[in-house]
Amino acid sequence: MCGKSMKRVRQVIVMLSVCISVSAAAFAFAAPNTPDTIVFETRHITDPMFGGAAAATVTVPKGWTLEGKADWNYQNKAEPAYVGFKVKSPAGDAEFSFTGPHPAVCYFSQSPESGREALQLGRLLIPPMKPEDLTKMTLESDKTISNVKIVKVDKLDGNAAAREQLRREILAQSGGGAGITDYQIEEAITYVTFTAPDGAPCESIVYNSAHYMYGNGVYGQYCVWHLGPYVAFTAHSAKFGEYAGILAAILGGSKIDPVWEQAMKNIGNQIVQQQITDAHIAAMAAQRAAQAAYSQSDSRRSTFERQSESQSNVMRGWTNTITDTDTWSDGSGSHTAPSGYDYGWSGPDGQRIHTNDSSFNPNYSSDYSGDWSQMEKIPW
Repeated sequence: MCGKSMKRVRQVIVMLSVCISVSAAAFAFAAPNTPDTIVFETRHITDPMFGGAAAATVTVPKGWTLEGKADWNYQNKAEPAYVGFKVKSPAGDAEFSFTGPHPAVCYFSQSPESGREALQLGRLLIPPMKPEDLTKMTLESDKTISNVKIVKVDKLDGNAAAREQLRREILAQSGGGAGITDYQIEEAITYVTFTAPDGAPCESIVYNSAHYMYGNGVYGQYCVWHLGPYVAFTAHSAKFGEYAGILAAILGGSKIDPVWEQAMKNIGNQIVQQQITDAHIAAMAAQRAAQAAYSQSDSRRSTFERQSESQSNVMRGWTNTITDTDTWSDGSGSHTAPSGYDYGWSGPDGQRIHTNDSSFNPNYSSDYSGDWSQMEKIPW
């Protein structure tokens, strides 16, 4: 692929990265068995690279543990960081895990110089793979579990219209530059059973997605593609129904900070444009650019938040069919909770309580401090 074409590909990729923000998927479960009262807390995963700014906001049930960090990997120079976190139940028999927005950014072409081209784009040289195949590969490479069995794969045909709308928007913004011929989005929910390290039978529902941008170069077709986000709900088989709604609520209340995501991509663009190939030098360049990149993005926070919400809405077409979660409003925003609760309260520091006790009021309870306001359930 000639130098001018490669430059145009880089420009289009940078432009597309601004408008692509894949929301984490949600899933339809059997009706869960929920506790009489549940308390959710809002926690943040921070990134030292940006002076401790929040990279992600995570909804955590009280008593559950959160493990996670913003992980910088300069093999993916175009988008050199992603957030990975796990939320685990007190008994260790259920877990929500998330990796995104893009654990890997890849490139593949028929060019004899494909390796060099991938390096110039700051991407891994990997042929396109389907989301369900990536999920299978990820699970089978986990040596801590055994007896992995793929029970079913759902390609989310019901979300085809939302994917097509997003595809058309991205193609329109690309303008056909760099010989771009097509853009495709694939999603898959994979239902899995396996044996945990302690011998317990487990079930997992895994969402994965991939975005593929195709074009024609000097040597034929090329593909620039992203993997992720990767989302998994896992629990001991005997407890899956009990935890399903709680795990879905964690997903509904957790998100990547759009300003952090844009600042990370800005740094990746600088590293690619400067053609830095050494990981150590790239890390130093990223550290020098971090504060400026975050400050620049933060000045446009409202714009990036609107873009993120817009893309989330596009990809959310099928999630309204969920029957085991409800959406609540506290006047300043919406929140997700397992279905089956009649009353909700919003308190300080992002705390929320859901209960069926009509007489309960945290403002008159010694167990809770600060001012609490009652939330309203939003009908579908």
